[in-house]
Amino acid sequence: SFEGLPSLESQDQLSDYDVFFEGQYECSKDNVERNLVNAGIPPGSIEYVEGYYGVSLVHEDTLALVRESKAAMIHVDCDLYSSAKDVLTFLSGRIVDGAILMFDDWFCYRGRPDRGVARAFHEWKKTVPITFTEYFRYSWAGIAFICSIDVDPEILENINDHV
Repeated sequence: SFEGLPSLESQDQLSDYDVFFEGQYECSKDNVERNLVNAGIPPGSIEYVEGYYGVSLVHEDTLALVRESKAAMIHVDCDLYSSAKDVLTFLSGRIVDGAILMFDDWFCYRGRPDRGVARAFHEWKKTVPITFTEYFRYSWAGIAFICSIDVDPEILENINDHV
């Protein structure tokens, strides 16, 4: 967004947990472009999509840019429930079988499944025909899943009964 984190919702808060705050990570587009050039990325080779996910991911320009593209490697680094919820909604129908879906902030909020990115994932996974298998964990807060599209629930149940 270049504006930092949006305002926090109740799902992004605990009474004694103030790790994230509105505006955190704010950085100008000019500064981002300068850092990319300093890292050897040629000017003009990056397509920027500005704005918070709830607006930018549904904007007609963004949809025209991504068209019907699919994703095989997804790294979600949203920090917050509301942001992750918007990104996951955008990903519905765009994930290929065998894709790797990574969450950088999974274990934030002391690992509570009712807060932050984990809550957004648990709500979203009920709405998509995908089975998620934990693949690996990284850093202190990250987790990765392998996405299996359209797994027959009866076959899955039989496999789980024998494992």
